[in-house]
Amino acid sequence: MWGYKMAEIHKKADGKETANGDIPVVAPINIGKGIKWNESTRQYDVSIAENQPIHVNDNGDLEVRVSNLEDNLLRVIDGKLYYGTKPRAELANLYVDAENGVDQDPLKVKGAGTRANPLRTFKYAATLAEKGTSRNIWLKENQDHDVFQSQYFAIKTGSLGILPYGETTDRLNEKEHGNFFLMAAALIKSGEEPRLVFKGANKLPYSDSVQEFDRLQVASIYTEHNLVLTFQGVRLVNDLGFNFNVSVRKQNNVAGGIRDVNTDPWRINMGQNSRLNFINARCTTIGKPNITGDVAETNDLMRQGNLREKDARGLYLMSFFYGYGLDISIRNLALDAAECYLYGTHGWTNVYGSDTTVNNQGTPNITDVTKRIYNTRFDKLAEGVEQIVVPTTTIPTSYWKF
Repeated sequence: MWGYKMAEIHKKADGKETANGDIPVVAPINIGKGIKWNESTRQYDVSIAENQPIHVNDNGDLEVRVSNLEDNLLRVIDGKLYYGTKPRAELANLYVDAENGVDQDPLKVKGAGTRANPLRTFKYAATLAEKGTSRNIWLKENQDHDVFQSQYFAIKTGSLGILPYGETTDRLNEKEHGNFFLMAAALIKSGEEPRLVFKGANKLPYSDSVQEFDRLQVASIYTEHNLVLTFQGVRLVNDLGFNFNVSVRKQNNVAGGIRDVNTDPWRINMGQNSRLNFINARCTTIGKPNITGDVAETNDLMRQGNLREKDARGLYLMSFFYGYGLDISIRNLALDAAECYLYGTHGWTNVYGSDTTVNNQGTPNITDVTKRIYNTRFDKLAEGVEQIVVPTTTIPTSYWKF
């Protein structure tokens, strides 16, 4: 501990004030080792040795990086040495029970987030993770785990698996002799998988030189770059049953109408160069959007963009995911006639994220998947390679057989 010396305090005989009339002050005159003045930041840097900076991590803990090099993978937290993507044991596997769980910090409450003492919400579990670590969130089977647009939050980079747990899961896992892949397939078939439900919509004001109106905001989650996100044995549900009343406060280009009231029309915005895995998973939609208000629509695209009508594929211009440079891998994905896209691009009519690829391994309903990836085509289809490139500037009609 740093040493401090008390400045001498002079007082009158009654002890009420200093002999020289100054206010009594306790001033450190020796702050000891570990603090060095940084002239550029005008602050003190704290370290325990050279190249061992101390900082407060995302969970509020004092963390020591063994080196200040950008590619350093060693760190000391709470007296323990951690390497690379290995998380602390308390955060490696978090269990969520939407009906009986309690949201409390596993780093502060012993046993919190375990199967015996689960958390309550997916959001709380997802935001607990330490950046760059590999971790899992286990969702209680046959429950709705709601994710609300009004609680928009971020998922840190690293690797995150979303997986099921419960009595049925245990029984099926035992039946499949511990083969988690086969267990997840059986759970999806049983219909008792956990449901991650994206709900709600919000208004985002828009204004330019000729227009001022409300836009529809449905994004619920965004992720940091370079995240590996895996869904196995889980159902994703996009709840389209929201009401949205559009208010137009200024419109000078009547001939063109309001261009689009749908902004960020996806539930999860994936960071750049991320990977999205579906392994024996399911995606579906429920409800229908109720869009009202004073929107002047002059063409089909506007009505589709405003979610008043479906497009030519019979889908709403809204998606589960969006992102630049994604690598999407699919191993058996059920779609249940979902009425929106699995993956969408910003602007819908423009070509963005052309380095995104979708690779399929074993999904029998590949045309249903392709139909729900906006602006796509198969690559090397004649050679039997089931790879989708999204989006592309030209789509030969021979690729589309829906």
